[in-house]
Amino acid sequence: MRRLGYAVVALACAAAGAFASVVLAGGVGAAGFLTTSTTGTTSTGTTTTTPLPALIQPGVTISGIPVGGLTAEEARTVVQERFELGLPLVLDRKHRLAPPPSALGAVPHYDEAIAKAQAALPGQAVTLPVLVDGAVVRAYVLSASTADRWTHRFSCAS
Repeated sequence: MRRLGYAVVALACAAAGAFASVVLAGGVGAAGFLTTSTTGTTSTGTTTTTPLPALIQPGVTISGIPVGGLTAEEARTVVQERFELGLPLVLDRKHRLAPPPSALGAVPHYDEAIAKAQAALPGQAVTLPVLVDGAVVRAYVLSASTADRWTHRFSCAS
């Protein structure tokens, strides 16, 4: 009897996993499951269904970040979170930096990229336009190199 219970649990888990993989591979975003609702009006007796939010075509990427099957808001959140990660810079074996893009003067144009992704064909790659202020990059590099020289001099003197 115990083996039958384990088999039923294993079968249920396998079915749930298969369902999840079909949904994820099909490009259905979480918002597609959560935002359907119906409202009825008593005066005419008709039922109105709220349309599902428009989803970005499957396989679409923004600068390598998969956004297919997501709404515009979901895609913006994913791209923004990825963009704001620190940019790993390896100066040498001992010195590594990870400044956020804003510290390097990078300004992303999310709305433009999302609009292009919404109009993209399935599997199309879209680029996130980023404006970089060269003066901010030069100032960052100068401050990093000056701090490194001062630290090096200080450590040699002690």
